[in-house]
Amino acid sequence: MNNMEFDFFNEWEQVGTVKVGSQLTKKLVKLESLDNLDMVESQFPSEHPDAGCEIERYVLGKGKYLFAKEISNILSDECYKLASSESDSQIESVCEINNPQVLVKLLSLLIDSNTTHFTLG
Repeated sequence: MNNMEFDFFNEWEQVGTVKVGSQLTKKLVKLESLDNLDMVESQFPSEHPDAGCEIERYVLGKGKYLFAKEISNILSDECYKLASSESDSQIESVCEINNPQVLVKLLSLLIDSNTTHFTLG
């Protein structure tokens, strides 16, 4: 599995992007709560630069909190794995997009009250 990008929106305005490495992507796509989020197919409005283009996006209702909880579990496991590491070189060699910090960025945008939707790419 390759890297994945989460693009977060407030309605049609993009508010942030988080690039997740393949190691974490494998874990995220298996989360049950992701399957339980509503996905809608929409068209960008006429005033948007991508006007008329179709987009599939997840709606962030209350289900986002269960998704956030499951991401938090992955974050906890990743931090524990690094804390249990025998050498500092393993911690330093963790690729930035597979580092637990990327999950913190993801959580921050996910539970932000101004974020209404996200897409996966």
